Amino acid sequence: MHTKIKYLLLFFVLIAAAASAQKSLVVYHVAGNVNIITANKSSAAKRGDILVKNNSLQVKQGTCMLIEENGKSLQVNSAGTYTFETLQKMMSSAANTGVTQKFFSYVYSNLFSGKKEDKLSVTPVVFRGDELMKLPADNTIIIADAFMLGWKKPAGKIPVHLVILNNADEKILDTILNSATSLQVDVTKNNFLPGNIYKWKAEESGTRQPKEKYFYFLIAGKSDRKQILKDLKLLQTNISGELKIQMQQDIFQKWKQHYLQED
Repeated sequence: MHTKIKYLLLFFVLIAAAASAQKSLVVYHVAGNVNIITANKSSAAKRGDILVKNNSLQVKQGTCMLIEENGKSLQVNSAGTYTFETLQKMMSSAANTGVTQKFFSYVYSNLFSGKKEDKLSVTPVVFRGDELMKLPADNTIIIADAFMLGWKKPAGKIPVHLVILNNADEKILDTILNSATSLQVDVTKNNFLPGNIYKWKAEESGTRQPKEKYFYFLIAGKSDRKQILKDLKLLQTNISGELKIQMQQDIFQKWKQHYLQED
């Protein structure tokens, strides 16, 4: 009887280990020339791709971040071809903090959420460098009672047209500034509401073709500031600029969803 119990326990342990070993890996971020190989066929790796046991990851020149369901993450930076089993071993050895794992566990589940409002975009961030806006950067969460708007000065003596809109596209601020390159904004005095999303733009005044290119920011509730700050500390780790922008977007989306669910 005891022998049978031992065999049954061993059987369940082996089943659990096998199930754990078969966990899929998800591409979180790609930069450069990275491919997924399946049965000798190669395709460019992209955010949201799933790697399973018959896949290999080929890094020619660039980097790829992978995540798994429990929130562990792995950056593959060295050129080479990595089997699924090799990637799993590397993932197991990767050092992750509790805060990092909690965030990437959220990302993993929300990339494939059945609810449209909860689903994170699998589209990578798009980089544009022709706008005047500098601060707050796109997808910023404001965790203070005041914040600074900052922009590049146009060529010559052209004034800047500064606009802030709420989520109903109503104007919160609409002004022309001649020589300034920054403006401090008080959250309370300007009636910014916690949990709400706003967008802003700075462009050359008098332009005949105004750009509808905005940077978005979210006003945090005071009770959430400490938790949001923990998420934002992820951006202070040693990561590339592109990965930082991608993570900032996902942190923004996480808290945007949080406030939408409260309504």
